[in-house]
Amino acid sequence: MPAALRCPVLLAALLATAACEIKNDENPRISIIAPDDGALNDSSSVLVQVEIDRFTLDPATFPVDDDTNSEAFKGHWHLYLDRFFVDDQFTTSALLTNVDPGVHELAAELVNQNHQYIHGTPVSFSFVEIPADAPGIVITNPDNGTSLFSSSVELSVELENLVLDTNLGSANVAGRGHFHVAIDGGAAMEAATTSLTLTGLAPISKAAESATITVELVNNDHTSFTVPVLDQATVSIPATAPRLRIDSPIEGATVGTALTLTFTTANFDATIDFATAVAESNGQGHYHVLVDGVQLADDFATADPTSAIPAISLAPGDHEVRLEFRSNQHDPLSPPVVDIVHVTAE
Repeated sequence: MPAALRCPVLLAALLATAACEIKNDENPRISIIAPDDGALNDSSSVLVQVEIDRFTLDPATFPVDDDTNSEAFKGHWHLYLDRFFVDDQFTTSALLTNVDPGVHELAAELVNQNHQYIHGTPVSFSFVEIPADAPGIVITNPDNGTSLFSSSVELSVELENLVLDTNLGSANVAGRGHFHVAIDGGAAMEAATTSLTLTGLAPISKAAESATITVELVNNDHTSFTVPVLDQATVSIPATAPRLRIDSPIEGATVGTALTLTFTTANFDATIDFATAVAESNGQGHYHVLVDGVQLADDFATADPTSAIPAISLAPGDHEVRLEFRSNQHDPLSPPVVDIVHVTAE
């Protein structure tokens, strides 16, 4: 227990019958305000929201045996699912994903910065039921907490109790829909396939980054379900990871039938004479351009990290333009390093 909350030993000895407890009306308090106790949660993900009084949430943490730096009534809360510890929480909401069908016990417990229990052990409980037919979405790649040596990733998901519907924006049909993908809470991208390439996970700057990928099941008309159905994975991108960004055209642009693609790279050596570089070399290679999945006849290389590929011929209509790093022997990097834009040619 933090020193600030302990009774002095001498005082405790002199006043053996005196209680060294904080009055009840001064105790910190935590209450689970969502989901309601006994609620039917029609989703495999559960958004837990708490209300906290007379206690300050703080991101600082200290070792359990540190009674010096930890301050009284300042810290975080512990989230439990069915008596099993989930994680430390530093805001008033937490997301549980992929919860099995059945009745589950939620518990939220206030703790000091050194994870020690608060005097009086403020804790709140709530029970929630997940029905067997609740919709669910699970990110199967990348794994939460993984380190990606790339600014892009092949995202894969699995769905439960929902059929993917390619009629995006159409009338809602029970049991059908699609999902939205967002990076760090940014603009959502629509998806109606369980595997897709996700780009722009890290900026071109060489600082190490992390990115949180959120996927959410939605109705055909893009509205969220009554109880949001979510999953998340946070990945890290080392500072030395190769990175690629298409600068123009921007996503959704209307362009001419002769397209110039401008881009910026980092941590990759696009060898000028790549045709003679037959041996593989880590971080070295060239570029491939694919339009609607078909590779252009010519490869491209430049030592300039900010460059352009001119005169890409497009037929009128909608197109996907993909730019990617390739090794000296033309193989995709592992993991792939790509960027993609969708354009309309006129």
